[in-house]
Amino acid sequence: MTTPHDASPRCEGTASGRLNGADGLSILLLTVVSAIMAVSLWCKLQTLLFLDPSWWLQEVSRVARGELPYRDFGWHFPPFAVMLYGLALRAAGIRFDVVQILMDVISLGVVVLSYSLLRHYLSTVLATLTCLLLIAVCCTTLTYFSLFSLFGYSPALQTGALGLLLLLNGAVAYIEDGCFTAARVTIMAIGAFVALLSKPEPAIATLGIWFVVVAFDPMREASVSIWLRRSAVLSAAFFLPALAVYAFFINAAGLGTLAAAVSGYGLATRTCPWWPTGIGIWAGIAGCGAAAVLIVLGSVTRRAAWRNYLGPVKYALLCAAGLLGLGIYLGYEFYARAPGLYDWTLTGRQLEFLVRSMGATTDVFRAALWPAILYWVYLLGRGLFNRGRLREVEIKKLLFFTAPVLMSARSLFGTVLTPFPEVPAICYPFVILMGPYLLYAALSAPGDALTKRMALRFVATLTVAYIAVRIVAGYPDILSNRHYSQIETNAGSIKVSDGGPSEEIYNYVTRHTAPMEGILEIPYGGGIGFASRHPSPTYSTLFVQISPPENVQRLDVERMSRTPPAIVIAKDEARLGTYYGVDVPVGCEFPRIVWKSGKSAGDPNFVLPIVGFIRDNYHVERRIGAWQILRLNRLTQGDRNLGRLH
Repeated sequence: MTTPHDASPRCEGTASGRLNGADGLSILLLTVVSAIMAVSLWCKLQTLLFLDPSWWLQEVSRVARGELPYRDFGWHFPPFAVMLYGLALRAAGIRFDVVQILMDVISLGVVVLSYSLLRHYLSTVLATLTCLLLIAVCCTTLTYFSLFSLFGYSPALQTGALGLLLLLNGAVAYIEDGCFTAARVTIMAIGAFVALLSKPEPAIATLGIWFVVVAFDPMREASVSIWLRRSAVLSAAFFLPALAVYAFFINAAGLGTLAAAVSGYGLATRTCPWWPTGIGIWAGIAGCGAAAVLIVLGSVTRRAAWRNYLGPVKYALLCAAGLLGLGIYLGYEFYARAPGLYDWTLTGRQLEFLVRSMGATTDVFRAALWPAILYWVYLLGRGLFNRGRLREVEIKKLLFFTAPVLMSARSLFGTVLTPFPEVPAICYPFVILMGPYLLYAALSAPGDALTKRMALRFVATLTVAYIAVRIVAGYPDILSNRHYSQIETNAGSIKVSDGGPSEEIYNYVTRHTAPMEGILEIPYGGGIGFASRHPSPTYSTLFVQISPPENVQRLDVERMSRTPPAIVIAKDEARLGTYYGVDVPVGCEFPRIVWKSGKSAGDPNFVLPIVGFIRDNYHVERRIGAWQILRLNRLTQGDRNLGRLH
């Protein structure tokens, strides 16, 4: 890839990387801590009956059986993760430990690549502490971005982050030394390929990173012809491989089917969490307020240096901004978490919940995300105004912030399940990496060596404190085995914490079905099918939150009619727990500006046709906790057998 005409002089004699002996020890420490977390989280689930992990476990097992996403079953993300896990299961067997091992390998890759990226921005000590923070947070979270566990809502989160980290490592190194080698382009291309095929948000971030690298490439000033050649190579390497994969699935399932599935049948447009609301804007201001509080607290350690740097008046204004920011932040937290305060009915339980929630991931991370958004907008605008000319350090910052800033639109002013905004799960690792960096950079502003040392101590202390909070809070319910019981299944051992229904229903299914006989789990599961290795007959496997079109609804009923499953496992609720859309007032208010949405994002009167089919052809055989087991009616079973004879 490098020629005598486009090689940068800085490439000659360039070291293979920034890592040194101390970095080797840090990576060893991170690997050991990662191994401890992996052992603590080994093959754990909340339940086999419900929630995201059960759903995506069933989906990857369908690939292992030879089915293709979008064509044979609905998968609401791009294809990389489901194909990666599915093909691994196809090769090694449908087992929980195969999924866990692959998750652990990818998670370790995320940790190591995070450290490698941070070393372009931070010292060894702070980079190590930040990666320990990454491990602590992502190993004590349920549903959102998890590491070394099966708890996350999709394996596409981890693969998407892995791809972006590969891409960023290559892009930042290129901006630093200008070396356009085949190895570096390959690293960036692999990262772009994985990110583009994992989730829509990393795909958007990849486009943003590509734009920053191409638009602000320092080579453009040195030689336009070399810059154009490099831009063409990068564009082809970034996008053509992923486009070829998408073309394969379009050919197999159709463009409309693929686009509808990946978009969740229009879920984001029905809720539009990217559209500003009053409560969403307040949350953003509260995040900036929390950041101001931290800067003021850190500046106190070197108050004299800050007064000399800003002057007495400006420093007093900074302290006032911190005090105002604290008030805004606390006001938002009380409004969002303990509304009883405003009618003077705040209970002790509400107060306890408020204190605990203020240490929750999204509330803490908002203090890093919103300042990064504002700074990214400033850097981008400045760079575009200067016709692509930015200093190297500024381009590196722009790259560092691009992924989380662009992906944050996913839940910038709300979410698909609540009117209150959250830091999106896919942003977790990147916001964690940004937080200590941003705070250290802000507190180091006066520039003298002592101030930098004090800033390092303050950020390190804060980081260690939050690591301790996460480990102490997460150990009893997540890291320890106290609340988990082990189930031996056809897919190996799995620990669950749902108190027994998973094991009881699993045992019932295995005793009352023949091998490979179909079962259906609704509204939102699949873990029993994975554990027992029973296939699912329907195209859809998710019967809440999304609004499938009529052709998908008909397809589900047609498949159920052709090969009725022996057992249906369903919620013991109205409509079997199904819901057409989102049962929360989070509907899109675009183009109106409102305080928070009051529009429904679902239809409580709509009953999916498959629910009617089940009611007509199945009867309740048994109830276990919040669940019911339905068996195929005898007459229907006889008719089915008669049809087979003919």
